Amino acid sequence: MSPLTKAILERDVLANELARSMGINAITELSSLMHEANSTTRAFIVNATQYIELAISHELVFKALDDEDINVVHTAVTVIEQQQASVSTDLLIGLLEKLETPDTKNRIILLLGQRLKLDEATNLEKYCTVNQPQSVALHSMAALAKIGVEQRRKQFVTYLLSIKSNATAFNEMVTFTEYINQAWLVPSLKLLLNNKEEVQFLSPQLLGCPSAIRICDKAVQLIAILLKTKFSFNTVRHVNFTDEQLAEVNLIASNYQY
Repeated sequence: MSPLTKAILERDVLANELARSMGINAITELSSLMHEANSTTRAFIVNATQYIELAISHELVFKALDDEDINVVHTAVTVIEQQQASVSTDLLIGLLEKLETPDTKNRIILLLGQRLKLDEATNLEKYCTVNQPQSVALHSMAALAKIGVEQRRKQFVTYLLSIKSNATAFNEMVTFTEYINQAWLVPSLKLLLNNKEEVQFLSPQLLGCPSAIRICDKAVQLIAILLKTKFSFNTVRHVNFTDEQLAEVNLIASNYQY
């Protein structure tokens, strides 16, 4: 039994370094193991390929996208995300057609949102409809807004301002906002500075920390990131910002030209 096979079967992280050092020679061995391994080991095998150039491990990784076990599929998508520079835009579009679960589609959609030009937005528009699972439509909306589709930017602003005290929806909105990371979001985020609804409760309570994160508190942090501006107070730490601090952010955001 070779050292690589032994490490794979024992799910030893040494397999990653062995695969890296062996390069193309590891792929034949890893591919043969895929046929007999259980799902946990198959995911471990696919994970080891992230240390080999995707051009070399391409066939193994893309076959893993058809695996019956969703964890193996997700591992393959992770490898693609990590080596996305080696994946053409056309191939990513093809993967989006191929993948079946919303979670895997969403990850490819976000990659395409960083890649497509405005005149290529039609490749995502069909995923931004009521016929799609809600999460897929939301991810498509965020990606299209990042690309620069004005209709989807307006739609994203409406979505952003609709978030209430639902922690899951709030965290998703924050993730999308950080993903888009563009200055046109500032005026809408400024409107959230008046929203003091609590959306994320912190437990256990730590001395000097708030018991909950409010919508306005997160808006402060997002605005600070987008403006790349230092305020008279620390915006990194999660705190319940005072009315004076909220007013300072509101003033700077109001005067910002983008």
